[in-house]
Amino acid sequence: MEEDYNANTTNEDLTHTSGEELHVEKKQAKKLRILTNDHRREIYLALLKKSVDGKLKKGTSRSIASFFSISMRIVQRICKQSKSCNGGVVDVSHKRTKNCGRKRIEIDVEKFKSIPPTQRTTLKSAACAMNIGKTTLHRNVQT
Repeated sequence: MEEDYNANTTNEDLTHTSGEELHVEKKQAKKLRILTNDHRREIYLALLKKSVDGKLKKGTSRSIASFFSISMRIVQRICKQSKSCNGGVVDVSHKRTKNCGRKRIEIDVEKFKSIPPTQRTTLKSAACAMNIGKTTLHRNVQT
């Protein structure tokens, strides 16, 4: 007997058993777990506790990873990030707060002041003179 399988099965595993039965097992998609800055700091302190003269023994990162239920690669990344601080204040916080979301458009106040007063009478003419959108200028004037 010829059977048709859907070629677009992304998270499903198809297994064929005896007879006409067809079992579909769904795999759980891995959820991206973002560690908070407090958790990252705790991992750093655990690494610091287990280090001897700034060096980790073999298996230390694996034991810390299993203790916090995260991958070993995350522990190694936090360790590398802490070493790159070069003796200053150690910052192991994630960079997600700075690098996500819509990038804000900032308006230079000096550029706005340099526009002649005749072109600043309305928002539309001022926005045209500054080469930005009228709504963008309006939002920035409100704040």
